Parts: sequence; structure tokens; C-alpha cells
Amino acid sequence: MCGIAGTTTGNKETVSRMLEATKHRGPDSQGMVTVRGVSMGVNRLAILDLRPEGDQPFKFPSDIFGQKNYLCYNGEVWNWKELREDLKDYYEFETECDTEVVAAVLTEYGIGGLERLDGMFALFWMDSQSCYLARDRFGKIPLWVNLESGLFSEGVTWCSERKGLKEAGLTNSALVPPGSYLDVRSKKLHKWYDLKKNIKPRSLDLLKSLRSSVEVRLRADVPVCCLISGGLDSSLILKIAKEINPDIVAYTAILDESKPDLLSARRLCEELEVRLIEVPIPYPTVELLKEACLSVESNLKTQVEIGAVAIPLAKQIRKDGFRVALSGEGADELFGGYGSMIIPSRKASDEQWRNTRLKQLEKMSRGNFLRCSNAFLAHGVECRLPYLSRELVEYVLSLGKAECPPGKGLLKEIAKGVIPEWVIKREKDTFQGGVGMIDAAERVLTSPKKFYSNWIADAYGKEGKLWAGTITES
Repeated sequence: MCGIAGTTTGNKETVSRMLEATKHRGPDSQGMVTVRGVSMGVNRLAILDLRPEGDQPFKFPSDIFGQKNYLCYNGEVWNWKELREDLKDYYEFETECDTEVVAAVLTEYGIGGLERLDGMFALFWMDSQSCYLARDRFGKIPLWVNLESGLFSEGVTWCSERKGLKEAGLTNSALVPPGSYLDVRSKKLHKWYDLKKNIKPRSLDLLKSLRSSVEVRLRADVPVCCLISGGLDSSLILKIAKEINPDIVAYTAILDESKPDLLSARRLCEELEVRLIEVPIPYPTVELLKEACLSVESNLKTQVEIGAVAIPLAKQIRKDGFRVALSGEGADELFGGYGSMIIPSRKASDEQWRNTRLKQLEKMSRGNFLRCSNAFLAHGVECRLPYLSRELVEYVLSLGKAECPPGKGLLKEIAKGVIPEWVIKREKDTFQGGVGMIDAAERVLTSPKKFYSNWIADAYGKEGKLWAGTITES
């Protein structure tokens, strides 16, 4: 996981400012180059192959007139070993990191190679003929773009976080949509993955698939831990992780010690014989909530208040030597766990129930995923989400109400015999509610939603929408 920045104006100072504003995303190394009028840079968080050979921007050989291709890449690709095996007869690989494999795939297959990548990523790719900015299927990794003064301007500038563009004096920014890429030369936006078209009935052992998803997300050349709230979603991930890595460590947050979630996390870790590290969370003040809001770059109440818990949690995780954390994020959206989803679904058809979950998942690319990435990378920790593998998402969304009942009926069924029954039967609470942050924030701010919206608007301006090469205000 890293942070990327760049501009087609060739202005090195612009890129330098953006990298400095986002250096928390990649504290291990920083690199910048200017090639054919494009300045690009990366702050690297080293997770696979920690040697300098994995630093970025990454140069990769091209067969065209001896020129190099360049990759600025933020994220992780889970199937990189399989892809490397497929290409080993064509390329002589020099590193043990997925970055080089991504560069090889894009060199071999062009921008169509994105379809072969199974992972979470945002990237800039430049070969002898083209430049592209791309975001992963579900939009797990943020990628902000500024098209300067509009369609007919010369410059395109991008960064992993809005604060980088702000530091460069640019506020009219927009997110590259999930499963899309922007042709930087033509400023045309293209869809490379459509989730709706990939939701097809198929046969899948769901628990086996989830185990596989956890297993690949435990792969790293640095220590990996788990986040535990005490609820079903994170408990199931922790139990599977424990089976794969008996020495796994779990982290939980403490704001209100009387909360049932904390007591549940303690009980579960004791039963599983997992070391639990409890991280005290500062009681929120106006200033702390504002810092969280600007850090996660969201004006959504839920995301800001989860961020206010996650940021100090990430600080302790990094201090303890971990760079990767597994989370139970996404299970509620996928399996229908929220009350706002359950009640309307009672009279819904299978198609309506599918669309309800699909919309929740699509919203995550503008909310949960931004917060998850930014909050943990505020202290150089990568957050990985096993429930949101491509295989799991496409399969679960293909199921109707009988097979995937509202209220996470399917997830509860597969969890039986894996985690204790008392965890499965626990009454659900939100993460921020279970910690006590909702009540605490409302004691500090009379109208949290209004404050968060005003802070984001003042700091970053109005967010635009990127469509067919133009930015329009939302």
C-alpha cells in the first residue's frame, strides 16, 4: 500500500507538495521522476519484498525502441504469484513484489490487463503511447483527479488523497469511479469492470472461499494483525486467521469500558487463546473530530466517527510493529446486516433484495473504503478486507432472499461450528456505536452532520463527478 501523485503539466514542485502532504501513506521510501512531460511520484509502504528494488515509480522494460514503461501503484494484488507464473517465460523478474507483476501484466496485455488483476488498487500507468489512471473493481483504494480548468486544459493532476491536491492549490477534484480508468491523454473515462454484469449464479463453497480470502490477505513480508470488535463479522475473520496463523494478534478499541462489544472481544480472544491488545481511544473534542473528518476526507457522520476510533487504533498498531490489519468490513453490505436494509426487504423480490445490497456496496467506494484506507494509512497501516474478494461478492450478490436472508442469515449459518454460538446470537451494533463514539460525539457537537459537511467543504471545496472527461459539481 502506498500513496501516488502526479501531473501531466510536468511541474515537479506540484508533485513534491502532494507527496509531502500524503507521506503518512508510505513512510518507507519516496520516489519521483519526470518522463515525457509527466511528473509522477510515490510514497511507499513496503509490505512485499522490502528491498529498494521494489520502490516506485517502477520502471519496466518495453519492447518498443528500448523505452521504459512506468508504474505508480497503490494497493495489493492477491493473485500476483499466479500471474507471475503465467509470464515467467516472457519476463525475467527481479523482485518478489506484486508491483513488478502488475507492470508486466500491463506491458503484456495493455490496459485490458486490469481484468486479470484480483486485488485492491489505484494506479497510474505510462507506456510509450498512453497514460492511464485506474481504480480497482469495487473502489477500495481512493484516487482523486483534477482536470485543471476543464476539458480543454492541458493538465491532469492526481493524488491518492484530496489533501495532496489541496496542497498543490487544487480544490475542484473528483474520484475515479470504481472499475474505471481515465485515459489521461484524451480525458475520456472508461468502464473496465461492471459488477452488475458479473453477478451470475454459480456454485461456491462459501466458507472455503472465505478461508482462501483470509489466507491470501495474511501473506506479507511484515507482521499482520486482526481487528476485532466483538461482533460476528470480525470474530469469524479472526477465528479463520487463527487457524492459519496460530500466533495472530488482535486489536480492539476502548472508549467506554462498559460496552458489550468490548466484553465480547475479551471473551472471544480468551476462548480462542488469541492475544488481545486493547487500545484506549481519546475522548473526542471538537478539534479531534475535525482532524478525523479532514483525515478520512468524508463528511458522512458514520465514516468520520469510525475514523475517530480507527486513527488512534492504527497509530498503536504501527507502533507495535504491524503494517497490515485484517478487518470484517463489508459483511453487513454483502449479507444485508443493517436495519435500514432488513426492514424494507421484508416485501422485496429477489431482484430488489439484490439491488439493495448492490447499492450498499457501490456506496462504499465513496464512503467506507475512503475512510478505511485513509484512517489506517494515516499511520502507515494497510487495512485488508477478506469479505470483499471478487469471488465472494459476485457469488453472494447472485443469491436471492431464501438463500441469503436479510439479517446476515447466510453468514450466521456458515459461522455455526466455527465460532462460538453466543457470538452468532449477539445483538448487532454498529462499530462506532459499540465503542461509544456516537454518544460521545453528540455530547461534543450539537449537529455533527452539519459540522462535518462544513469542515469538508471549507477544506477541499465541492466534490466533482468525473464523467467522459469533465468534472461537474455534485
